[in-house]
Amino acid sequence: GLVEVSLDNYVEMRSKTASPLFLWKKRVEWVVERAVPGWLYDWRPLYTMVTFSRTPYHVAIERARRQDAVLYSIMSLAAAAAAAASVAAAARLTRRLS
Repeated sequence: GLVEVSLDNYVEMRSKTASPLFLWKKRVEWVVERAVPGWLYDWRPLYTMVTFSRTPYHVAIERARRQDAVLYSIMSLAAAAAAAASVAAAARLTRRLS
């Protein structure tokens, strides 16, 4: 409930806000929130659910966990695609230089 949300927020503000991975997750979350139509799925960050709605804490926490799983999947796919593109570019460069 409230204690869990408060503690998670404290830990996030204390130690995660400077992390590049955390900042990337927030950017991806922002894009997904705006890209997914509300009629399809009402994507909202935990902060928004807790602060600007009457969503019960336990519901908001569970929903945020499900959304985080989706976000981390999206981020993993994006990282894998970037790595594959880097390997392909390096291979093309190696062939050109040979």
